[in-house]
Amino acid sequence: MLFCPLRGMKHEANISHFWKYSDAELIGRILLGIEGSRSELLGSRIIRELDRVQDATKLLERVAHIPGVGETRANLILGAIELGRRLTIAPRQSVSKPEELLPYLDRYAGEQQEYFLLALLNGAHELIDLPVISIGLVNRTLVHPREVFAPAIAERATAIIVAHNHPSGDLTPSEADRGITSRLAEAGKLLGIELLDHIIFGRSREFYSFSREQEDCLKTAFD
Repeated sequence: MLFCPLRGMKHEANISHFWKYSDAELIGRILLGIEGSRSELLGSRIIRELDRVQDATKLLERVAHIPGVGETRANLILGAIELGRRLTIAPRQSVSKPEELLPYLDRYAGEQQEYFLLALLNGAHELIDLPVISIGLVNRTLVHPREVFAPAIAERATAIIVAHNHPSGDLTPSEADRGITSRLAEAGKLLGIELLDHIIFGRSREFYSFSREQEDCLKTAFD
């Protein structure tokens, strides 16, 4: 997955023109070295795989099988993304309030499908990673505690925040949203991994925080 834009890099003037490109266009330029609709289309297909596949070996195979990519280019693009991820998350960003997570959610705010994301935090509430858990309608079938806490355990996270977008722009939580939050909070207590918040977000960084609104289904809050 694309974690977030590169920050804190030296020689900013030399890379400033890259900020105008979308994620798909950037991937297209890395792969082909050209601009245009073909590279953006190819980049869009790769991004869909990045969001859907978490296993590194399977991801390499899926990307390599996209027509026009191949194994050599797949290794190039995944290596570039991993390098960007390492540069971006060091030093790690501390998340002490919902607003501090919003910049990392920006690229999903305009999606027409619901993206359910998981923010993994260490003991200092620093952001470790932000994987996509599911794409599509957020409900009990697509979002299961097993799928949420498996990466949290693997990364030794001590706390998590879940977030998903509402393409309609209405950030009012549904009963399904509250039900998922309650199940995850209960599972987290059993596992010793605290669910700090559930954030529903939209365009222009508008959001609804279960913690800030003191929802009964979430028995915790930011300090």
